[in-house]
Amino acid sequence: SLNYCADALQALGRGKEGISLGMHAVKIRKHIFGPLHPAYAHALSVLASCYHCIGRSYDALSLMKECLDICEKFFSENHANLIPNLMLYGSVLHAVGDEKARSVYERALAIHNLNFMDGQNAKQLQKLKDTIEERNGRTPQAPASLDMPIPCIRSESGMVHAIVCADFGRRASDEYMLSVAASLQQMGTLKLISVVTVTPPQVLRADAARGALDSLLLPDVPVAYSRSSSAASGSSNAKTFKSDYGISSPHVNNTGVELITRAMMTAPDKSLVIMCTACLGDVSEIIETRRDLFASKVKEIVLMGFPAKSVRRRSSIEPEESGIDAEDEVRRKVFQSCQDLGVATVIIYKEIALGFPFPSSFVDDLAETNHMVSLQT
Repeated sequence: SLNYCADALQALGRGKEGISLGMHAVKIRKHIFGPLHPAYAHALSVLASCYHCIGRSYDALSLMKECLDICEKFFSENHANLIPNLMLYGSVLHAVGDEKARSVYERALAIHNLNFMDGQNAKQLQKLKDTIEERNGRTPQAPASLDMPIPCIRSESGMVHAIVCADFGRRASDEYMLSVAASLQQMGTLKLISVVTVTPPQVLRADAARGALDSLLLPDVPVAYSRSSSAASGSSNAKTFKSDYGISSPHVNNTGVELITRAMMTAPDKSLVIMCTACLGDVSEIIETRRDLFASKVKEIVLMGFPAKSVRRRSSIEPEESGIDAEDEVRRKVFQSCQDLGVATVIIYKEIALGFPFPSSFVDDLAETNHMVSLQT
């Protein structure tokens, strides 16, 4: 089953590959067994172990709390089925620097002794004893960071290293864009460095982007949300479709400006491509406050959404003078700054997509597996 495949992958140190399977298993088991069944709790623990495996222990923590809450109500107080979940919970607590980890391990050991005679399940017993002894007298470790690391950027690899700013959750097309990006990354032609969600409610859209990336084998791509004034000026009533895969992650804790700046700080010169399908407030703020850094690290910026005319200077196309709204003013400002800094700029009018029909077969292929992204309309 999906659940046991995910469990096997994380045991092999391949939790990144197990997350998408675990997400599907959680959804299926919750639908079939309900939210209070131990089968659903087991799926939660497997998904938690996958997140814990890749260093996203705070995501694992919330899953394990839900898992144990179900198990505590379903099983007796000292049931042996609690032991593996307590051991994982203790490991997660230790990773986030919570001192309760020791007491959780000790409870697991006590339950083991109540349920097994000498020599029974000796491997589990030894692991518990070793873990408790290892924790004794040791200075508590610093908690795991909430800041996800920036993916490695190698300019010599020939890949496009992209930062995406988009209003995820408003249209399914943005999630489809991520599915194409995931395929290109598997092919070795593109690498997503970070994703910034814009247009209110940005945090809710960040949840949708985080879940979509996790379901597409991209759980190591950090996500942030915009707090720029231009994003905030958007409609607070902007439609956000409900996604089953949207997750509220403690690791989504940076603003767009903070995350893009971190990415630029680690990137080689002229190695980043920034693609903006929505509000450019964060990019504009970075250009104003870190102008030299932006000029040295950004190779190209792709803008979308307003009329264009013929080529001039280094742009593929340049914005028209007419029909400009408040958001277009920000785009124009970013465009002019990029021209002044010598950053290659491509501006794409959004209606150009009508000339490049998206084959429905792409979505149909995703739908054959009931992939979460394919089910959005």
